[in-house]
Amino acid sequence: MKTKPLTIGIIGTGFGKTIGLNFKAVEPDIKIYYSGRNKEKLENCVKEVGADGVFPTWQDLVKDPNIDLV
Repeated sequence: MKTKPLTIGIIGTGFGKTIGLNFKAVEPDIKIYYSGRNKEKLENCVKEVGADGVFPTWQDLVKDPNIDLV
């Protein structure tokens, strides 16, 4: 039986990008969502990591019941 992939939220695109890349290297099926202040950096980070989406604010990311880990 296959389990649901882990869904994580990452706040920030600096070190957060490295964290996302590391998670994807270990578990490619993991779902990653980002939140960040700089829209351009956020878009580049999402593209480079292969993230599944973004949240407009970190508060929205933290409140989402579908996020397993922040």
